Formats: sequence, C-alpha cells, structure tokens
Amino acid sequence: MKWLLMPVLLCSLASSAFLETKELPTKQKLDDDLKKQAVEADIFKMKKGEVEKETKVYAEGAAASADQEGIFALSVKAGTVYVENLTGRRVQPGDNVRVYGMYQGLRNGHPLIAAVLIETL
Repeated sequence: MKWLLMPVLLCSLASSAFLETKELPTKQKLDDDLKKQAVEADIFKMKKGEVEKETKVYAEGAAASADQEGIFALSVKAGTVYVENLTGRRVQPGDNVRVYGMYQGLRNGHPLIAAVLIETL
C-alpha cells in the first residue's frame, strides 16, 4: 500500500515546491503588458459587433458624470464610451484620462470598458 501512495506524495511535494517558488508578476509588470497589448477602442467597430468581448483596449478623453455602480461616461473623439472603474481610483467629471481594460460589449448602445488602469493626462 505504501508504494501506491509514494507517487501521490511525491507529486504533492513537487507541486507545493513549485507553488512556493513561482513568483507572481508585479502590478507594474501587468500594467506594462496591458499597455503594450491594448489597441485603441474603435467605437464604430464596437457598435457594429466587430470587436470581440474581452479584447484589451484603451481610450482617452474627458470623464463625465459617474453613476452609483462605479461606471462613468468618457467623451472621446468619436463619441462616448462607458467605463466600469475597477481601480478604486476616483475620477471626477472633467478629468482627462486614458483608461486601459477589457471591452465588455454594449451598455445602452455605447461600448463598455472594464478599466483596470486609469492614467491622468
């Protein structure tokens, strides 16, 4: 019986050692990767359904009023996008910002971006 348990025990120990030594990426590394991978949000393509959900995007413009769900409107050159602020950072109406995140589909006919990074311009 002990010989049957030996491979399980060894695998368990190996997994534990791997988990303990594996380093998680820093927030800065994740932010840098997102900036490199994100494409500019194309409102027209988003409204036509030509952009897949979960696509990494960025948009920049002036923030408008926020609702109670933590979603604010962002006025960009081509129109308006909604931004779900997942950063915990306060964005005030009139702030010029660049948001990075994932495209989530349409909300009230406008693209919705779940923002994990917001920079002041």
